[in-house]
Amino acid sequence: MKRFFIVLLAVALVGAFAVPASAEWNFWGRAKVTVAYESPDDTFAAAEHGQSVSGDDQLAPDIDFLGASAIGARVKAGNIGGRFELRQRVGAGAAADYQTLYGTWNFGAGTLIVGLDYVPSDYFLSGTIYNDNPMLGRGASFNGRTGQIKVKVGGFQLALVNVTQGADTTASGDMDTILPRIDGAYTYRSGAILARIAGTIQRYTLENVARPSVDVTSWTVNVVFTYSPGAWYVKTAAYYMVNGADAGWLGGANATANGTTGIYDVNSWGALITAGFVFNPMFRVEAGYGYWTHDSEDPAITENDPAQFYYIQVPITLAKGVFIIPEVGIADNMKSNAGADQGKKIYAGAKTQIDFKKIDLNASVIVID
Repeated sequence: MKRFFIVLLAVALVGAFAVPASAEWNFWGRAKVTVAYESPDDTFAAAEHGQSVSGDDQLAPDIDFLGASAIGARVKAGNIGGRFELRQRVGAGAAADYQTLYGTWNFGAGTLIVGLDYVPSDYFLSGTIYNDNPMLGRGASFNGRTGQIKVKVGGFQLALVNVTQGADTTASGDMDTILPRIDGAYTYRSGAILARIAGTIQRYTLENVARPSVDVTSWTVNVVFTYSPGAWYVKTAAYYMVNGADAGWLGGANATANGTTGIYDVNSWGALITAGFVFNPMFRVEAGYGYWTHDSEDPAITENDPAQFYYIQVPITLAKGVFIIPEVGIADNMKSNAGADQGKKIYAGAKTQIDFKKIDLNASVIVID
């Protein structure tokens, strides 16, 4: 019997090492830093980018290592594959964590994806260096990476995602859900044209013995259109959402309390446009503009809460995989829904980036280089 278990263990070990040996591993990585000069006015209060606020002009005193620096790999073994991305968080005591970690199965008619991945309705259309954030929440809606079960068939994607509970609803208490969040998208490509429509919906109930149950429904829809006929390109997108932040969306807001009996929905919408021109393999120019606003159904709030962001940059390719991106821009928080000036910040800086091996971009999210 002992000899039988030894043989069985040996077979298992051989099998465990034989399967990975037949897999194709494509490793990649990127490292990014920025230095920026910022000039916020006296009413700008948002701690963004270099963290300068309220008139505190700041030349970043150190190299700002960006949290989007990462290493990862894509693996393929026949019709089975997967991907992981390990990204370094920034800040004191921050640790690295997985940004994507999922397995794939190509079943012929489509692909099954299981694990941590971008939701189908995410998209990236801007190359701004501000917060190393491609206008996410600044005219672009974004939900990020989350555990999911997703199916891709042709241009269609459909995912079941865990429900997210918002922070600002009226009834703190137990969250009851029946169905997962549903997120889907359809992408059409033809030559220089890309068009896409996507959306998501979720619902949960907050139970609390001190007040009635409160239902919180969130839904979003977004559209993307890009045109890249040659040396120039233009990319645009728009979104509309209700209680978007209650489903974890950047660009949205949380529902607010209606006394102790219900909630007021908050409607949000935003749009962005970016355009660029490629002079040669070394130089190009890109400019972008984003606008977003929130409109509460609370009758006591009669005004919207808008903001806008714009930039221009000149990306320079020094060598294959080596980039420096000078940029100037303005983050303008405009006026609050109470009519108060929320200030603006002007910034100028540059990002330096090295990609050590070609980045293997996630095919399940819209990314236009």
